[in-house]
Amino acid sequence: MNNKISRKLQKTGRVELMDLSLDLWLERCTKKTTTPINWLYRIRLCEACAAKEIISLDQCCGKHSNIGRLISLSFSPAGKRTFCYKKEALAVQKHYLSLDTYARGKYVSERRAHLEALDELTDIAQSWHAAYITELESGASEASETQPAIMMELNELEYEEDDSWTKAPVPFDERQYVKQTPLTETVWCNIKRDFTTSLDAAKARKIALEREDLLAARAELCAPILRDYSNHADRLPCDEALPNLQDFVLLEPLNHVIQQPSYVNLDKDSFMSLIPHLPGMMSQWRQKSTEKSLSIFPGASRLGGPLAVHVARCSSCPAILFYPQVLAHHCMTKSQQSTSSKPWDCSVLLFDERLVAIVKDVVLVLGRDVETTTASELDELEMYIHCQDCDTSRYRHGQYPLFGWRRLISHVYQAKTTKCASRTNLRPVSSQWTKSSECFIVGGHRDDYIWCCWHCRGTENQSQLMYHSAIKAHLVKEHGIKKSLVNVDYYKDLGAPPGISGFTLTVCGDGD
Repeated sequence: MNNKISRKLQKTGRVELMDLSLDLWLERCTKKTTTPINWLYRIRLCEACAAKEIISLDQCCGKHSNIGRLISLSFSPAGKRTFCYKKEALAVQKHYLSLDTYARGKYVSERRAHLEALDELTDIAQSWHAAYITELESGASEASETQPAIMMELNELEYEEDDSWTKAPVPFDERQYVKQTPLTETVWCNIKRDFTTSLDAAKARKIALEREDLLAARAELCAPILRDYSNHADRLPCDEALPNLQDFVLLEPLNHVIQQPSYVNLDKDSFMSLIPHLPGMMSQWRQKSTEKSLSIFPGASRLGGPLAVHVARCSSCPAILFYPQVLAHHCMTKSQQSTSSKPWDCSVLLFDERLVAIVKDVVLVLGRDVETTTASELDELEMYIHCQDCDTSRYRHGQYPLFGWRRLISHVYQAKTTKCASRTNLRPVSSQWTKSSECFIVGGHRDDYIWCCWHCRGTENQSQLMYHSAIKAHLVKEHGIKKSLVNVDYYKDLGAPPGISGFTLTVCGDGD
């Protein structure tokens, strides 16, 4: 509170007025605002809070309430509506209703005297506020001279060629409510350190953002190189995982070129000398990614790898992942915050002991060594597996399913009973037997959601995985290709189960 008001209040000799003056600081909106003080209610509220707190007396206390004569009131321009400060009105009403008849009469007298004293305080405060605004306006010319003076000092410190000062937290516009002090040598000495520190921080942020933009632009220059390499005819069939652009630009020696100083001008030709090194760079990325994926398995370095027992579950989707399909799994590069991709990350992989135990049983059933057999070697066996304790109630008499080894692992892992998880109940069946006269094939099924468009590969319009019929329709509609060929116009996704490993065959016959 201004000293003039304090002296005036002291001259009144009324202690209660001094207490009233403190109410001004106890009742205010917490939102940052420059709204003037409402001296009648002794509050400072923003427009939104005022609409909620200063309301109609009828709305607050009811039409027939006599509380209006005990609180401060304001009126609409036409005098048809009476307003009150909600918090004050409710507090007075609550206290009034809690008193008996005698106490109410005494309380009314005290409140009336309180309001008379408050009216006097309001007049004093409003007069002071008007004088204060006049005093501020008289110092406006000094305020307008302060900013140029500061700029002159900054020019001497060689900030004249940088616009970072415009972003510094210097509230010139908010200082209009404070009388300005001319920029003397002492004043400048007091603010110089904080001022220049803010400017240097703003300048550093600006340089960092410019560097980020430059690196992003340089990375975009590498996109056609990666696309040309990925879309080369030699990549078909797609049996090797390749990095996305975010991973590609981190590979050496490509990253060394991208990270050159900002004053070095780079274009697409700056990267042409690295094209012969691309196969080695891709191999380097696959090796590092494989090591990361194996890191979730206990004792992986002892066994070597990657082996068939190095199986993981994806926490973002139901997929069960083996090497090398794990390197191409879409969840590894899918960003949760946006539709754009991110660098390859194996944090979505989960080690599951039960899943590993099932894979070990399957490997042993197929007659292979757990410590040396890879998933690719199991694919080459072309063996089905008969789960003898599997529920066949949905099949006709004499019919039963045969599973590819990958499909069987999914089947056993998802089984609701423990019978299917027993190795003694699994019997290997040669694919040659299914082609013999002893076997009658009733039907088959595999997840055919595995095909990708070669012509869309590496572009923004790259299609998602499709069924075989859907990819054919896509090639006709989008590319005008009516007679499409596999590994020419479309290809099988690397993450798809190879061969018969993901197939379920329904047969009728005795394989024993």
